[in-house]
Formats: sequence, C-alpha cells, structure tokens
Amino acid sequence: MSNEIGLNPTCESIKNRIKSNNIVRLNPLPKENTLSNLSNNIGLNRLARSSNLLKVATFFARHKASTFRILSRELKIPRSSLFWAIEELINIGLIEPVDEIRQRKGRPAFIYATPDASEDDIKRARIRHRRISNPKYRAAERLAQTLLTEYLEKRERCEISIREILVFVREVRLPYHPKDLAELVAELLSENGVKIWR
Repeated sequence: MSNEIGLNPTCESIKNRIKSNNIVRLNPLPKENTLSNLSNNIGLNRLARSSNLLKVATFFARHKASTFRILSRELKIPRSSLFWAIEELINIGLIEPVDEIRQRKGRPAFIYATPDASEDDIKRARIRHRRISNPKYRAAERLAQTLLTEYLEKRERCEISIREILVFVREVRLPYHPKDLAELVAELLSENGVKIWR
C-alpha cells in the first residue's frame, strides 16, 4: 500500500492541499487513455472483492461527503478496515480529503468527498460530524428513536406536543437541561415527519 497521501491527520501532504473554505480537488478527473484511467479500472476490480470497501464506496456514492466518525457510526465497520477502505478509495481516486474540522481536543477530523461533491454536501457532512460528536445530541437521538418506536407507533399517531416530549425527557432524568433536550428531540422528530404541537 502506498502511503503517499496517508491517513494520519497530522500528515502535512493533506494539510497543504486543504484550503480553509475552498474545495480543492486533489485528483483531477481521468482522461480516457491514460495510466490513471487504467489504475481506476484496476481499483474498481478491488471494490468488487471487499465488502467493506464496497460499503464505504456506496456510502460515498449516496452522500458524496463524510468523515471517519460518520462512516464508523453509520456503517459499523471495524476501525482498521475503515482506515484501509478510505486509503484504498483515495488511491483509486473515488474520494479525496477536501477540508478539516478543528476540534477542542485531539486531532482534526478530515472531510472526505467525491470529486462531484458540492459545497452543500460538504457542509452537511460537517454538521453531521459535529452533531454526532455532541453527547447531548446523541442522547436526543436515542430519546427520539424511543418515542418513535414505543410511543408514536403504538398509538398510530404522527403528532406529539412539546409538553409530552418534555414530560418524557424529565422521566428519563439525563444530566442535561430538560428543555434543551426536549427541543433537540422535537427537531429530530420533525425531521422524521412527526408533527410537533407547540
């Protein structure tokens, strides 16, 4: 495996190619009869042989941009396999690192995107990464899922009041302010098509 680009977040070759708010394309689209096009065909054969690589490639085909944390959470692939899959997709030319997300602690997270990803796709990946990094948001996701499966489906309703959500959140007794958590749960439920009465 060539480690020219590398996946180490401190790797200077990636950081030098990422500009703050602009999308920088690391791999130009291949021309018809070039060596890079031949290597892409070989890379597509590699996709067919590995189920994890195929899962990651399918995710990128659907969403266009993602971070390691999003992929790990959505696909539930072992960490080492996911690092390998990302490196392979970069080597094939299907994805490239386009931006980084600075975090309070630790290394920055890279946003990987397909060459045809738009600014909106990258923005959605950045927002999704920040959301799943937030423990309060993850708690709100669990509560919203519980409300959807145990409360709303049993009653065969697609509506709920903010007061009912607040009562439910208070019963759970999580270490977050109940009104903040209830607002997050209401936002998640409305994204899933549930009418929220205020």
